[in-house]
Amino acid sequence: MASPKEIYKKKREKLRELLNSKKDRKKVFEKKEIKDIENSIDSIFKDLDQLKDGKEVEVEGENIGKAKKSLMHILNGLTTRRITGWLEETSKIYTEIVGNWNQQLKQDKDIETLSRAINRILEGEKTMDDTISMLKTLKQHMDKYRRNEPPAFKLSRHYLEKIRENEENKD
Repeated sequence: MASPKEIYKKKREKLRELLNSKKDRKKVFEKKEIKDIENSIDSIFKDLDQLKDGKEVEVEGENIGKAKKSLMHILNGLTTRRITGWLEETSKIYTEIVGNWNQQLKQDKDIETLSRAINRILEGEKTMDDTISMLKTLKQHMDKYRRNEPPAFKLSRHYLEKIRENEENKD
């Protein structure tokens, strides 16, 4: 089993790799937004590295502002653009790292709220994808059933309609 330090290192490398994917990030973020996210993550990694080395870390208000701004960029990307695999993975890793940083060093309520909102959007999107997939499968089954509907059902339907007509005529 991997240690927390190894997991952090892997997530850090993966986030850097994702942010360096210029083709994917251009579809979601503007240049300034990417720069904000990169500056934010640089500050956060610096703080986490100092913490990992056992040093005292004082989080600057500027870094908190950078984190909030970057979370807003991600939230905006999730709500205004198609959620691609790249955006989903980048959002998950970024919010996890920012969330851990916030929890260990600052405990800012706005950062916590923005991170939870992003995670809920991602969970909801996954739930919607699952629902759409299930409904497509159900539709395929119903289409097959409808094409192979036994003649007795058609007769029963006709019989039921005649009974209803007779009942309505009696009233």
